[in-house]
Amino acid sequence: MKSILQIFTAIVLVLCSFLFSTPALAQNGKVVWNATIHMDAVQAESTSDSWGLAILRVTEDKKLTYKIIVHQVDEGDALSNAHIHYGARGVNSEFFIPMMAGVMNLGKNVTIQLTDHQYEVLVNGTQPIYINVHSHTYPGDSIRGQIRD
Repeated sequence: MKSILQIFTAIVLVLCSFLFSTPALAQNGKVVWNATIHMDAVQAESTSDSWGLAILRVTEDKKLTYKIIVHQVDEGDALSNAHIHYGARGVNSEFFIPMMAGVMNLGKNVTIQLTDHQYEVLVNGTQPIYINVHSHTYPGDSIRGQIRD
């Protein structure tokens, strides 16, 4: 039952995020790449009950707009940051795009300027990459979602 509720909630969140955030994102230029990533503890190999979504859009002016939504953060834990990393499913690797520090931007549309390299990896790259949300209890990774295998 819990997984059905999670799937339903995820679908509703994705639909709402596109309905409410599309006009703001369109002002940044033509969207050239986007992804909606489901994140969970299974992919992160942690024992956290947390799960979430990351909505990512890259525009032609090399801006990444994202929204990270996390549910069921373990009692007593706090999210610390999020990154996009190089790496295949189940493989930990270095990050190349820092996304958030602390929870002040959690659930909000945030826009950052990408370097030429970051833009090329996201839009034209073929290497595996993933998004990782870290917490105080799980500093390695609390939840994770594969962007590209």
